[in-house]
Amino acid sequence: MDNLSEEFQDRYLSKVLDNILNPAESDYSSQIELIEEWLRQWKDGDIEGFTDSYLKSEEITEDEITSILFGERDKNMVEKIIEILESKEKGSYFLVVGAGHFVNPNGIIYQLKEKGYKVQVFN
Repeated sequence: MDNLSEEFQDRYLSKVLDNILNPAESDYSSQIELIEEWLRQWKDGDIEGFTDSYLKSEEITEDEITSILFGERDKNMVEKIIEILESKEKGSYFLVVGAGHFVNPNGIIYQLKEKGYKVQVFN
């Protein structure tokens, strides 16, 4: 992730090191609980619950990494998906990506629908 600012890289590295050196003060246990909640929601097919929980947690971690992982990557993935869909090889396609790429308001599903594609989510 070469395009992260030096300032952000410094802050992020300091935070990671602080969490390693002072685990009692870190929010590690709450992160584990959140991941366990997401896993339960995924297993139960609770898309609404996952979306609500995920978007709330994303507000907390809105930063350069989130922007790159979900903003830029979603845009790039949509471009690649469209390239595949519009290729000479016709057929049905099954797409699998991390759940965070689907629930983001500007994520893959939204972008594909905006471009006129029919998107069906299976759970």
